[in-house]
Amino acid sequence: MNNQEEWIVDFHTHTNFSDGYYPPEKVVSMAAGQGLRAIAITDHDTMDGIPEAITAGRRLGIEVVPGVEVSAIYRGEEVHLLGYYPSSRGHLPLFLKLMKRERFRRARKISDRLKQLGINLDREEILRESYPASPGRLHFARLLLKKGIVASIREAFERYLGENSTAYFPRNLYSAEKVLSILHRSAATSVLAHPGLIKSIPIEALLSLGIKGLEVFYPHHSRSEQEYFLRLAKKHRLVITGGSDFHGDPKSKISHPGYTAVGYKYLQQLKGLSGL
Repeated sequence: MNNQEEWIVDFHTHTNFSDGYYPPEKVVSMAAGQGLRAIAITDHDTMDGIPEAITAGRRLGIEVVPGVEVSAIYRGEEVHLLGYYPSSRGHLPLFLKLMKRERFRRARKISDRLKQLGINLDREEILRESYPASPGRLHFARLLLKKGIVASIREAFERYLGENSTAYFPRNLYSAEKVLSILHRSAATSVLAHPGLIKSIPIEALLSLGIKGLEVFYPHHSRSEQEYFLRLAKKHRLVITGGSDFHGDPKSKISHPGYTAVGYKYLQQLKGLSGL
């Protein structure tokens, strides 16, 4: 596709460096197979998969946007913040190391709670399941499914791993204000991820914290939500993004990078805001 008006971008994907199924090279290759012009790698609390993705992108002619997805707390609810084009300066590298350490601490607590329920998962098999990522709840869910303890990922979360479930243990998260400060001091362009999944917080209250963009287009946003978020983004002069939140789970309806994608003009706007 030589006409930029036909180019499409997925701003939100995950690799096996967090809770995705596939390595970065495979995700980029799948994006190329779907005809994408660019793809953002936005793993949870890590950017370790970015170099491999960029190398694959150069080989396949796919532009790779470096990013990260960070969880934060605002008014008692967990929200997710995407940061694009962060520099290696600032506190972001250290912050991500602290988040990795927190994931391992939480994994030990979840493992202990499962053991109390009669489900013994060996530490080594948990690490094998999550490698090269630090272990998260989705890794536990996949392991429970493999062992036949549950019949689906959904059941694993409903019975054991979801909030208020028997083996659930919360992570210690920083405030949204603190996370945004870290992202901005690292020159990252901040975007509020999947606002339609936020349960109780007024979106405009979050936007007032200095967030630079809004993920308008998302697989689980209804048409009315999408239209509302589009109006909000324009009202607050925010960068507009959209993405699939692709993880690669075999039974997920989000079957490929680009399942939800947007025009290349939105990436040009993001680059402009990022000074690129």
